[in-house]
This record gives sequence, structure tokens and C-alpha cells, in this order.
Amino acid sequence: MEQGRREDGFTVLELMTVALIISIIIATAMPAFARTRQRAQERATQSSLVDGAKAVLIVGLDSGVFPSTATLLDDLPAVESAYSWLDSTVASAASNEISVRQSGSGSEVEIAAISESGTCYYMRVVLNGVTEYHLSDADPCTSDWFETAAATGWD
Repeated sequence: MEQGRREDGFTVLELMTVALIISIIIATAMPAFARTRQRAQERATQSSLVDGAKAVLIVGLDSGVFPSTATLLDDLPAVESAYSWLDSTVASAASNEISVRQSGSGSEVEIAAISESGTCYYMRVVLNGVTEYHLSDADPCTSDWFETAAATGWD
């Protein structure tokens, strides 16, 4: 009987090869995961704005005209309590914080919210149902900025 080496385990070379293969797989999967996460954050913010626009329309359709920003800030939490409703001068810091501004004529309201990835989304809600939807990297993310950007051109 020949007494040779024992075959009970893995060699260091085999373990290093497996570790290298696993690290290559992880390195190729991480960018795809990061892009998917960013898209999910963007969609969550867009969904918040759509919900916010519906709440704004409910308030406006009751009276046929959008009330002042101050009245909107009082009325909107009763219609949609899942969001924090902010004055147009206060920047949104999360997708569930929506900055609100009545245009002054009573026929339009601008809303804004920022995603976790830093993109600010804007929506203009009009009583006749037509809405404008824009995005920007503006800082701060307030509904006041909508008017400025619409007048000067979007990024």
C-alpha cells in the first residue's frame, strides 16, 4: 500500500479560484442592481406625484377652482394623508413630501417632489385635466421653481 498525500480537502489554489469566480459574478451584477434600485426610486416619486395630482384635483373639482396655496395645505391632508404637503417655498426632501403652489389664477397648481436618487419631479395640474410633467436636478426642489423653469426652458 502506498502512503501518499491525503485527498480530504481543497487546495489553496482551488479555494482562490472559486473566490475569484464569485467576485467576478458579484462585480458584474452590482451595476445592474444599482440601476434597478434607482429606477424603483424614480417610479416611487412619480407615483407620489400622480397621487398628489389626484388629491389636488379632488379639492379643485369640489369648488370648480383651486383654492389658495394656504387652503390647499389645509385641505390636502384630509384627502390624502400619506404625504406631507409643503408650502411652495419649502423644498421636498423625500418622495412622500410634496411641495404645492397654486398659480394665482385658480386654474392651475404646481407640485414637486424629489426622489431618493436626487431627481426633482414637477407636475402642473390643470382643472381641465391637462397636466405637464417635468424632471430636473434643480436645487431646491420646490413647486416655486416650476414657474421659473417653464418660463426659461427646462434643463
